[in-house]
Amino acid sequence: MQLPECRHLAAILGSVLLLSSPAGAREPTPSDMLQSAIEDYSAGEGRWAYREVKREYDRKGRLKAETVSRIDPSLPWDERDILLSSPAGPATEKEQRQYQKKREKERRAIERGAHRERRLRELIDFAGVRTASQSSDTMRLALPILPDPDRDFPVDKIAMTADLDRFTGELRAIHAELREPVRHKAVANIKGMNLEIQFRQVEGDDRPAALSFLRGTARASLLFFPVGGSIEIARTDHRWVTPYDERFNVEIGTPTAIDF
Repeated sequence: MQLPECRHLAAILGSVLLLSSPAGAREPTPSDMLQSAIEDYSAGEGRWAYREVKREYDRKGRLKAETVSRIDPSLPWDERDILLSSPAGPATEKEQRQYQKKREKERRAIERGAHRERRLRELIDFAGVRTASQSSDTMRLALPILPDPDRDFPVDKIAMTADLDRFTGELRAIHAELREPVRHKAVANIKGMNLEIQFRQVEGDDRPAALSFLRGTARASLLFFPVGGSIEIARTDHRWVTPYDERFNVEIGTPTAIDF
């Protein structure tokens, strides 16, 4: 049995033991449940191969660009992320070379120790996580956000929640939105931001949840000019694989635009 499967089984057994434990035994807190869900997701995120469609829209909702790629962590670096199509149609050899050149530039930047954007999960203030609401099968948790030392942004203006499956404890969704307009660094008036991330079970209950959809939208004015737009990323055709880096004992990170 592979590690993520063991972790998932352990989580289920842990839930059963808690339900059958004597009175007075400590029950998991919302923070415990969220951390367990994130750990379970993290254990599997680098083991999924999938097809990804990325769409970018302007501030009026018009489609600006669409690309389709195939990601497979079981393949060597130069075959792991392949551009399949661009707005003009099937990707040409030139477009594929440019795509790989950009990936290689990102990889070298990481190797040089270039600054890495902090992941969304790293900004969660777990000490303040609480239950916001519950339904028959879903628990919604309110997630306070820690200040990001690399960015001067009032994180208290952002409302973020996570939806967990009440029976399995798996991540189902992350939502975040700006509570009110914010002026940032005296040049940008950020009028609205919204983020939605969805996760789903792919190959039954023995695998961690996989990220299936992301949509991010922003509206702002920069020096009195309206700016903004949105991005959508959809992942389908998931397959569970053994990472190439693991099989051959090498370590080459894969930069990603989705850093939950």
